[in-house]
Amino acid sequence: MKKTLFFCFAMLLCIVLILPLAAEAAVVPMEITVQDKADLLTLEEEQAIADLQGRSPRDVRLFLVTATRQLTEREVAALCGADQGEHAAVLVIDRNASGVCYYEMFLFNRADKMMTISESNAILDDPQVYGDLKNDRLAEGATRFFSLVSDEIDEWYRQRPLWIAGVGIGVGLLIGGITVLCVFLSYRKKRHGESYPLSRYANLQLTESVDHFVGSFVTRVRIQSNSGSSGGGGGGGFSGGSRGRR
Repeated sequence: MKKTLFFCFAMLLCIVLILPLAAEAAVVPMEITVQDKADLLTLEEEQAIADLQGRSPRDVRLFLVTATRQLTEREVAALCGADQGEHAAVLVIDRNASGVCYYEMFLFNRADKMMTISESNAILDDPQVYGDLKNDRLAEGATRFFSLVSDEIDEWYRQRPLWIAGVGIGVGLLIGGITVLCVFLSYRKKRHGESYPLSRYANLQLTESVDHFVGSFVTRVRIQSNSGSSGGGGGGGFSGGSRGRR
């Protein structure tokens, strides 16, 4: 039983130690794909955004899309490959004919699970993001936006190993508890032996009966006594013997 418990806890410890390393290995330098369809950025600004330094998970792609009108969610998904299963976080900037600039965030597939609505709103309402994008400092605003998005995604990945480790610990404890219970019940059964139902053996029919009697012996002895008379002649005496029965 001790060996079984030691093995369970050793496996659990290995899982807890390996999972954070695996999560860290899944993080690579940030890459941002720029699709300036409205020609709102210069080549230098596009390059500055594409070369933004930071850390981003490998399976989530970051996109900056500019347009001359408001794009639908389906159109944005087609541009970034989300309709094909791509995990993407997209910043869409559109400027209408009157020169008014609007911006919007789109999260697709796994990226949608990495940020809550309140966290997304906090990024969109960030003073620097809002101020730069509304005042045509698009490169600065986009840089700030993707830095905040990258921070949120990194935070999600840092918390994920802890959550997985907690689940692993819970599962390990459950398996260990079940193992200990099985060993304990097995030991208890062997110790007390098997139990038989009395109703099964209550009515027994004898097939053979043998009687054994103990013999008794009685011995009777008659003792001859003197008659008390004197005289001559010998008379016949009373002869006696033992009589017994067996």
